[in-house]
Amino acid sequence: MIVEIIGPPGAGKTSIINELKKEKDMFVSVSEIKQNSSLFSLVLNFAKSFIKYFPYFKFWNLKNYKINKYYFFNFIKKITYINLSKNFSKHLLLDEGPIYVSISSEALANQTYISSFDYIKKEDYLLINLIVNSQNNLSRLGTKQHPVSWVYLDIEKDINCIVNDYKTIINNKLNSDFISEYGIFYYEVENNYSIQEATKTILSKLK
Repeated sequence: MIVEIIGPPGAGKTSIINELKKEKDMFVSVSEIKQNSSLFSLVLNFAKSFIKYFPYFKFWNLKNYKINKYYFFNFIKKITYINLSKNFSKHLLLDEGPIYVSISSEALANQTYISSFDYIKKEDYLLINLIVNSQNNLSRLGTKQHPVSWVYLDIEKDINCIVNDYKTIINNKLNSDFISEYGIFYYEVENNYSIQEATKTILSKLK
């Protein structure tokens, strides 16, 4: 099964992923896939995904070239890890996987979900949306360094605006029609107080 964790910045995605990684018999992480896959396999799978999904992105929009390039390559890397995870008999953990990239990306054609998410239809896909109140969200962001991607993408909004924008985009694009069409197992998990409790809730969905 593919387990993708989504949520606005500061929702606790990385912390949850780190807790889940402790269940080593259950999960394989992206870093483990990199370590245990040959360079040839990585390059070959990346190239295949690049060719397949290139037409769906506004890659050559010069006005937003840098942003589109970032989202495009991030998306392709996540698809590559999904393909390679089939060599492991464990659940794949994805922090901001292809669904999340698709939700937040402005590079997608028509700014909507890619219609050929065939890799989801062929797999058991668990999507966990971390629900956090604004106070906890902003408090967590205030205690850690901002992601490198924010600098690269020239994000100049204040933190409060960034969090609210992400929540709005997720709520607008993550609709029931998409979930039912692709057979995704979708759960909202509250992560306001205890990382451990939220992790237990996620683990219970896998049993």
